[in-house]
Amino acid sequence: MPRGAAPRPHHLAARADIDASNADLAPLRSFVLPGGGRAAAALHPARTTSRRAERLMVRLAREEPDRVGQPALLYMNRLSDFFFVASRFAKGEGDVLWVPGKNRRRLASSRPDLN
Repeated sequence: MPRGAAPRPHHLAARADIDASNADLAPLRSFVLPGGGRAAAALHPARTTSRRAERLMVRLAREEPDRVGQPALLYMNRLSDFFFVASRFAKGEGDVLWVPGKNRRRLASSRPDLN
């Protein structure tokens, strides 16, 4: 196996787990906001961290193709997908969705020092 490669069965298993968990969730109609409980809120930083690691791996793969294999890149992509679906699943009752114009607090009212 090339250096930096993830075994293909792990990639396929991750996809199957994601699909199984996602099947029980309502289809998305808007962006999901972090929150919805401690577990769900903790999974969002895990997702963003894994996404950042994926971007670094893609850059390394471009600069040094023999150091990072395609299976490893696919696995990292699935890992961040897993954290996203797991955060939705952990919320239980429903997603915290972004509603344009309704999820924002006015900066001046929340920060009296800026008035």
